[in-house]
Amino acid sequence: MGISYELRFLIALAQTLVIETGLLLFMSKVWPFKDRFRAVRAPVILITGIIASLLTLPYVWFVFRFYFRERLAYLAVSEGFALLAEAFIYWFVLRVDFGRGLLLSLVCNAASFFSSYLVALVL
Repeated sequence: MGISYELRFLIALAQTLVIETGLLLFMSKVWPFKDRFRAVRAPVILITGIIASLLTLPYVWFVFRFYFRERLAYLAVSEGFALLAEAFIYWFVLRVDFGRGLLLSLVCNAASFFSSYLVALVL
């Protein structure tokens, strides 16, 4: 029978929150980001990561999916949206330059995206 789309979304949301927020916190402590995050406390980084995911993932799962039926177009638009929106959030809230915010977003989203395939193999 399989699990419902809504349950798969909740699993993806939990996975995204753990992976992306954890990576964001980790990357804030290593080069080339460490110097940019000195004034930003860990709770602010964690909350920013959570908010970024909560604001973008529902669009990826529930909005773009219905506008773009072709899988490649859906992936390009939805992941591009998530990448740029989260980079903007990191730039605005964490005060990193936009290029570094884009790199942070790219790494976090890539890790989350590819790990979703691992979870799909199990479910």
